[in-house]
Amino acid sequence: MWILIGFVVVVIGAITLTLSNPLSSRVTESVPVTATPGLNSEIEVGTFAVTVHSVDESEASSNGVKTVTLDMSARNDADKAGSFTSDQVKLRDSAGREYEPKLGGLGNMTINPGITEKGTVSFEVSESAEITEALIRADMFDMGGADYVRVDLTKGDPAQ
Repeated sequence: MWILIGFVVVVIGAITLTLSNPLSSRVTESVPVTATPGLNSEIEVGTFAVTVHSVDESEASSNGVKTVTLDMSARNDADKAGSFTSDQVKLRDSAGREYEPKLGGLGNMTINPGITEKGTVSFEVSESAEITEALIRADMFDMGGADYVRVDLTKGDPAQ
C-alpha cells in the first residue's frame, strides 16, 4: 500500500514540475521557417561562405543534352587553408533528378583563410530538364549521409 501511495506522489510531483517548467511553455511556440536562399545569397557551407551568382543554360545538342553552368564563389572563413571543389555541388531538376558535375570548373581549389575564389561548375543534363536547385555540401565525399545546403536557382537577382 505504501509503495502505491509513494508512486502516486512521485507521479503528481512530476506532472506539477512539468506544468510549472517554463521550458514546457516554449515547446508550443512556433519556430520561424527560414526561406531557401536564391541566386546571389551568401550561404554557409562548413567553413566556406558560398554564393551562386548565375546559371547559364546552353542550347541542347543534337543528342538532346544541354550544359548548365553555375558561376560561383567560395570564401574560406576558417583559420587554415581548405579545399572547395566542384564535387561538392549537385543540381536537382523539377522532377527530383540529381546531376553530378562534369570534370573541370572549380577543380580542386585550395583556398587560404580569408580568400575568395571564383569559378564555374558545369553539368550535362537532358534537354527536358528544368533545373531548380543547386545542392552544396561541406565535404568533398558523400558516403550517403552528407548534409546539403539548397539554393533555389529560380529566385534571386542574377544581375547583382
